[in-house]
Amino acid sequence: MATSWAALCRGVTGDGLVRRRLYSDDQLSVLSFCRAIMLTAIDPGALRGDLSERLLPVALERITPDRRRLDDDLTAAWADAHPRLLGALLTLTSAVLAALPAVRLPSLPRMADFARVVAGVDQVLGTAALPAYLNLGTALAAEVIDAEPVASTIRDHLAR
Repeated sequence: MATSWAALCRGVTGDGLVRRRLYSDDQLSVLSFCRAIMLTAIDPGALRGDLSERLLPVALERITPDRRRLDDDLTAAWADAHPRLLGALLTLTSAVLAALPAVRLPSLPRMADFARVVAGVDQVLGTAALPAYLNLGTALAAEVIDAEPVASTIRDHLAR
């Protein structure tokens, strides 16, 4: 199980596989990747600390019965909204890419490149997403400690 957590962490921050080509002694095949990985969980406290530092949690609201829609209706609404959403996303991306060279962070958190992009989005949109993102990491770390009996006991002992 520990290796699967480590594999998720490496997949999010970048990793690679180096293998010899089939039936060859000297040709190497290199596959490098860095991807966003989506996880679903009921208890984020069950995550390991190093993985929790790389998470961007999204809490979804329950859909009430009066707001439920048929799949065909959702497909039609998506087809209608897709061009506008894509255009808005590309416009935001180009604005952030233009602002990014001037973005400097006072200190670099665990996911420094991601934090820099979030700071660029904040600069372009006038939002405060970076402090919220950094606070989420602190909250998740606290949940991870709460879920570990030894860690929470040490924390409680140090607090006294």
